[in-house]
Amino acid sequence: MMLKYSEQEQRLQHEQEQARVAAERQQRAAAAAQIEASRQAELAQMGGRKGCNCSKTKCLKLYCECFAASDYCRSLCKCNNCHNLPQHDALRKRSADQIMSRNPTAFDAKEGASTHTKGCKCRKSQCLKKYCECFAMGFACAELCECGDCHNQVYT
Repeated sequence: MMLKYSEQEQRLQHEQEQARVAAERQQRAAAAAQIEASRQAELAQMGGRKGCNCSKTKCLKLYCECFAASDYCRSLCKCNNCHNLPQHDALRKRSADQIMSRNPTAFDAKEGASTHTKGCKCRKSQCLKKYCECFAMGFACAELCECGDCHNQVYT
């Protein structure tokens, strides 16, 4: 008789463990859904941009898509050692001012532009990186460009 009681106890403990594991799974799924909803809302707020992946520039160069759009980096970004955040505002402004002193139209909206206005001057990237102005806007390089070893001749 004692054996049956311990089997019943074991079954009960097993069922309780299964119920606990199922509850944990539901909590994790709910948390993941909440995080995904938050990310989707942030993605919509960022105008469809997915965030940057800057690794060495501290997000203070024009090829950081957040910085170039005059936005701060957000949680969707996968950048390293980011300085494009509100707590680094003085450094961010100094970097933007320095860029503007060299090119007053640097932060003008480039999306939707239909023609080249300046052209690129790429040397090593073969115009196949997103910091190439032409490549970033979806244009083939043209006569205005002063690039070397360009491979962006048929990009559209």
